[in-house]
Amino acid sequence: MLQKPLPKLENDSYLVLMSGLNLALQSTEHLFALNLFLEWISGFCGTSNYQEEISKVVRVIIAGGIFSSHSDERTLNESDVIAAAPHVDSICAALSSVTPLDLMPGCKDPTGIMLPQKPFHYCLFPKAVEYNTFNRVSNPYECDIGGLTCLGTAGEPIKDIMRYSKLEDCLEIMKKTLLWRHIAPTCPDTVPCAPCLDTDPFTMYNCPAIYFSGNGKEFATDLFIGAEGQKVRLVSVPDFCETRTVALVNLKNLECYSMVFT
Repeated sequence: MLQKPLPKLENDSYLVLMSGLNLALQSTEHLFALNLFLEWISGFCGTSNYQEEISKVVRVIIAGGIFSSHSDERTLNESDVIAAAPHVDSICAALSSVTPLDLMPGCKDPTGIMLPQKPFHYCLFPKAVEYNTFNRVSNPYECDIGGLTCLGTAGEPIKDIMRYSKLEDCLEIMKKTLLWRHIAPTCPDTVPCAPCLDTDPFTMYNCPAIYFSGNGKEFATDLFIGAEGQKVRLVSVPDFCETRTVALVNLKNLECYSMVFT
């Protein structure tokens, strides 16, 4: 699998990955952590070193679960979505006012359940859509950030492999999907997906530089080195509602670390 040459960036720049905000839950402790994150990303808290780091954030990707995450055993009904929508919209608008935001749906969010999931309907975000930095994107999602190819899902394909195999480590499964060149190998058998006649939308034709899976139990990361020298930063993005944790990837050198808001 070919990988385009990685760009040589002179300065640090960061991608923030988060998932599982679960805003329909309305937990006080959870919302406190989310407000801390909003203050941090807006540059309103932290030392001067933190604020310098924040100024180098170039994008935030929410990898599914903004309404309801994998950890929430409830199934959202129409009244839950209506009640949570204004808060979700306000959070997205606040983030989009300070940095570009890419919002992916998850398996429990109010959109079609079959992969590839289409972006959220714009009517859910009357405030956020006023910002051209707010992007409603699909799941799985692939984009180019500073010359680096970034690819990821909201986590369901990885969780499904765990469900029906002896594999338990998220990063090991992600490595295998890279070797298999398929982002969701259990589709359509045990993961619902839309019928595709001519092409398989889950086939990897090019090797990403950043490969993430959302709604994990905990933060985990590794650097995968391919047989032909490909470098891929693997990131298991934790469920924010459960862990209060986000992941940061430095696009300059593909280093990755977590940040906890408690």
